Amino acid sequence: MRRDRGPHQGEHRRHERRQRRRAAGARRVLRGPGRAHAQVPGRHQGPRRRHRELRPPAGHQARLHAPGPLPPAGRAHRPVQGAGVEGGDPQPGRSGASHDRARPRLGDGARRQGQHRRRLVRRHLRRLPPLPLPRRPHGPAAHGRPAPPVLPAEGGHQHPAGRRALRRDPRRAGRRCPRRVRRRVLPHPHAPPGGAEVMTAFLGLPARRRTVILLYPKVDHEKDYLYFWMPFSLLSVAKPLIDDGIADVVLFDGNQNDARAWERLLDERLDDAVCIGVSVMTGGGQIAHALDLVGRAKSRPNCPPVVFGGPHVNVLAEQTAEHELVDAVLVGPGQRSMPEFVRALLGGQRLEEVAGLIMRRPDGPLRGPDNPPRTGVMGKYPWHLLNIADYIRDDPTVAPRTLNYISSQGCVYKCQFCYELTYQRKYSAMAAHDIVEDVLELQRAHGMSGVKFYDADWFVNLKRAAAFCDEIIERGIDLAWAASINPNDIRKARRSGLDILTKIAASGGSRLLMGVESGSDRVLRDVVRKEIDREGILDVAADIADHGILGSYTFIIGFPGETTAEQDETYDLMERLRELTPTPETRVHLFAPYPGTPLYAESLRQGFEPPSSLEGWARYDYYESQTPWTSAAMVERARSGTRMKTRPAASGSCP
Repeated sequence: MRRDRGPHQGEHRRHERRQRRRAAGARRVLRGPGRAHAQVPGRHQGPRRRHRELRPPAGHQARLHAPGPLPPAGRAHRPVQGAGVEGGDPQPGRSGASHDRARPRLGDGARRQGQHRRRLVRRHLRRLPPLPLPRRPHGPAAHGRPAPPVLPAEGGHQHPAGRRALRRDPRRAGRRCPRRVRRRVLPHPHAPPGGAEVMTAFLGLPARRRTVILLYPKVDHEKDYLYFWMPFSLLSVAKPLIDDGIADVVLFDGNQNDARAWERLLDERLDDAVCIGVSVMTGGGQIAHALDLVGRAKSRPNCPPVVFGGPHVNVLAEQTAEHELVDAVLVGPGQRSMPEFVRALLGGQRLEEVAGLIMRRPDGPLRGPDNPPRTGVMGKYPWHLLNIADYIRDDPTVAPRTLNYISSQGCVYKCQFCYELTYQRKYSAMAAHDIVEDVLELQRAHGMSGVKFYDADWFVNLKRAAAFCDEIIERGIDLAWAASINPNDIRKARRSGLDILTKIAASGGSRLLMGVESGSDRVLRDVVRKEIDREGILDVAADIADHGILGSYTFIIGFPGETTAEQDETYDLMERLRELTPTPETRVHLFAPYPGTPLYAESLRQGFEPPSSLEGWARYDYYESQTPWTSAAMVERARSGTRMKTRPAASGSCP
């Protein structure tokens, strides 16, 4: 033991252990010889290091491009003035103000000790993978100031390999750096390797941008359609962004707001936005409205990246990504891909790791890994993003104050025309108890008296459906509800001994929406693959009516290869269904080829010519005839076959 340390021997040994641990992990680098131990007689002085990280010295731009590795810098920081290498956190137990006090002069022994420690750290730094040097993005800088340096996506400062050794010491919680060396986040460290000509919006955005704008464009429904759905797709995307604390979310519903409201939103929130997410589906004019609103945002100099997703993108991703207003597209469920995309923009991961991402670059599109269709158990929606009162409606088939609701995603059946096949028959859903609790909360907050489930098939999981009905009955909840069902669900319940229709009626179920599609056995078997015949449909419909439940049956006219005689069979089946009590609703749709479905390929073989661009699909209207074999007489007869319950005190139809 050295005699000049005296009673501080224990403190000295503890400090040496801390010193060895930090050197072995390559966590800290001393700025220079002046950061070694001070020789003060009779007392040991711990290292007084500045709370900084390794940065190239200011004023020496030539050295920015010198070869050699950089140390990891996982936390936010900013360059400081002065030359040399910056160090780490202040020693535990010492005040931040101690950095400003004058330091004693150092002797040769202290300098030698500091040099030895730097050699240890540098030796361990050489074992880490080299990190790319900072560079400045091309293009004009915001506010007339030079753009901050950023790193390429490959192994940047925010890459996990560069921050694996940076773990905050809990003993330093709450301590702050001196003001002159305080850190800040480097904005968007992922620069596209192809240059700034493509995706320039990913560079140079202010670090304070932590808001995601989600846009649901307007849908042009048919003229007698009185209501519109809530933007459940974007509510699902917003949930993980909010729950995981990734970013704030602003949701714009084009069905509730016009272009002037969108301009006001851009005035207020665009400067804070890290990206704009847009959900589009094929047809209904939604793509046209999306391009109009996105064009308004792109005309502003501070517009962030715009990413498209939704049903249309899932089947025509490359074509969508080629559009000049689209910076990137996300294929598959946005609940998984959108949080990863936002993290990548904020520097939390590489763009190449974003599931389902397709992004244009000069050397070819950047593609992320596959995005699986199943999303797992769904949870409660972030209802605060919407004004729920605007979506409550008077539905004569359910209740005076009815709200739409979607509790699942996907379908297990194989209907050849249906878009749900793009989910590869994977099914994700909320638990029955969670549905009840969420609906009850909405009922208490907004005075709802009914809920209308718009799931593709609410009864895929019969146990979940039965559990929902049982809980409504046991708790005595006064709630009317309606849902969609496949006729095979009822037949499965019969085979398993589950009296599902009795449970539905006892729990307040008032309406079941069922896709019948056709009255022709050949069309049902060979074209649609409905897995049920005409007589089976009549049997199921009669059972629904016997339980006092209103049946609402939909049909499709104009399938590829369908004959006039087979269409007559469909209209004959409608007439037989209308003989039931209560009298069912019937709605007839025109067949529209949807990309990604088996009947889309068959339609191409029979002469259907699809649009070749995103603008072309913007004019695609599934309420009008889209196939060369659909005549005007077929369209008129289909519209006359639609008979829905009218809305009280007003004319029109209820969906």
